[in-house]
Amino acid sequence: LLQGEANFEVAKNTQQPFVVYAGQGLVRAVGTAFNVRLSETGDVGLVDVIVTEGRVKVRSRYTEPFEQPLTDQHPLSQRLMDAGQRVQYSDASELVEAIPTEEEALLRKLAWQKGSLVFKGETLAQAVAEISRYTDKRLTIADASLKSLQVGGRYKTDDIDNLLSSLAEVMNIKITYLTEKDIQLSAKK
Repeated sequence: LLQGEANFEVAKNTQQPFVVYAGQGLVRAVGTAFNVRLSETGDVGLVDVIVTEGRVKVRSRYTEPFEQPLTDQHPLSQRLMDAGQRVQYSDASELVEAIPTEEEALLRKLAWQKGSLVFKGETLAQAVAEISRYTDKRLTIADASLKSLQVGGRYKTDDIDNLLSSLAEVMNIKITYLTEKDIQLSAKK
């Protein structure tokens, strides 16, 4: 996975395990369903894996050639994950950190598969970063005081203009179309 997010549903076949390489790690599955998201934070790639069915083995800092078989020689940088669990790793970290996931949080993370974005207390800056993944328009927040406002709600990914109008109304912010592709969010005066 070079960028973005993908969901995988893998048929069971112990002779041919399914492997996804993302960032400096990999996810190996045999008969399971899981979601992998690669996002960039500065120069560091952050990989978020959510297991929705079955079990996967996640390994960070995978540096051997791809052709080499997976072995258990690096137990600190790998972990078995079961359905309902989430794990994150980055290019800068050798440890795989398991994150407890409640069902509601899991459904919010996977809402993109049904064309929705669900926010529950994320900052406006985080929401704008997520919204930007679904449009070729450039969204900027002009007033630093707005970046920490909390966002809540369910929004459709296929109508960014309506999504922004809804945010503007609920959060009392001004949406200005500087050009067809450049949109600025600012405080209402």
